[in-house]
Amino acid sequence: PVLPAADGHFIWIGKLCNLGPVVKWVNQRSLSRPLVIISDLGEMPSSSRQLGFTARNSIDFVRWSARDHIEQTRHAFAAIDVKGEEFRSRHKPPAKMLDFLASGIPVISSPLHSPGFYHQPGGLQPCFEPEEIGTAYVEAVQRFAVRVRSRLSVKNVCTELSSILGQLILDCSPRMSSLST
Repeated sequence: PVLPAADGHFIWIGKLCNLGPVVKWVNQRSLSRPLVIISDLGEMPSSSRQLGFTARNSIDFVRWSARDHIEQTRHAFAAIDVKGEEFRSRHKPPAKMLDFLASGIPVISSPLHSPGFYHQPGGLQPCFEPEEIGTAYVEAVQRFAVRVRSRLSVKNVCTELSSILGQLILDCSPRMSSLST
């Protein structure tokens, strides 16, 4: 895992159509750092106000590319992964959150966002506000990242899949034998 950049920015990466809840969330706060938004922007906005942000926070826009995704994440202090309150958003799996956390980057999420994620064995306490990111939280994210990266390594995932498929074959073998007679 990487250590979050102490002097880094907040980062949000996603489709422009999902930006609404982020705008609402950001506009209710005074962020202590700039926010970099990486998205599928068509025409680059001339200002953050064009997308609904108030002038209170520093917002930068980057058109998504794999290179910029990696580079901006490398220089991030924390990721913002707030979701809307509609059914689809509340029940999306927290894949992006897991990507950031597995990379060692703290994540600020919305209270309704996949609460089951935090109750998994070895889970991480949620962080809902930028001020909650302190040394203890960063250290917890680093420990979590090591566990997740180990558990989800290619070798471990292949071993688990092989075990599941092997058990499935064993479970189905008696049925298949009885069908052939």
